[in-house]
Amino acid sequence: MTRVLAVLLLLACAQPLCAQAVPAANLTRWWEEELMQPTDLHRFIFDATAECLGVEVTDADYDAISWWVADFIQMPDYTRLGGLWTKNPRRIILDRWRTWTHPEYISHELIHDITNGSVEHGDPLFDKCTITVLAP
Repeated sequence: MTRVLAVLLLLACAQPLCAQAVPAANLTRWWEEELMQPTDLHRFIFDATAECLGVEVTDADYDAISWWVADFIQMPDYTRLGGLWTKNPRRIILDRWRTWTHPEYISHELIHDITNGSVEHGDPLFDKCTITVLAP
């Protein structure tokens, strides 16, 4: 009887409803997120990053980004992240305590956003266009 129940349970989980209830193995998670208003620093880094990438951007491009902070951002392997970009919905999530005002993290996520995700990690544009220090 136990085997029959186990088989029925497995068959039930093969249905689409069960697949939606189980999170994807590669899902990145974050906690205590809060929508934020970007600062002048964020706008400056957006413009500088777009210029470095050679991409013409408008105010509407900038305004379309939803800026968030989270207390903690974590990958499935438990690696803590400083930031995350999502395409749909279009948003940048930064660590509230470590990276909200950190130029390197902001510009890194903006490279993903401005190129619509077409630039992958390891691409030379990350070395060229990531802003590490702001000159006075």
